[in-house]
Amino acid sequence: MEENKVMLEMTKAIEETVKPYLKMHQGDIQLLEIDGHIVKVKLYGACSGCPHADQSTREYIEDQLSSQFPWLERVEVINEVSPDLIQMAKNILNRNRQ
Repeated sequence: MEENKVMLEMTKAIEETVKPYLKMHQGDIQLLEIDGHIVKVKLYGACSGCPHADQSTREYIEDQLSSQFPWLERVEVINEVSPDLIQMAKNILNRNRQ
């Protein structure tokens, strides 16, 4: 139960402090998991793949969250491609071969 409470509190903090900032830059964020003292997030929109994402993560997202969660050691951005996007790319490549 404690783990769910921390996830809910972290989600609320992200919604209230981080999302508005990222939305000003046409981006978004999703909390994926909390692994010990590490918070794992995924960035969307203009923030996804942005060369400044790592710097923004360290300087803004980490600062905002660590001020509310002193136990936080770091925020990691998980950059993964969705399975749907991979399948779409495979379909396009297969069509071009025919």
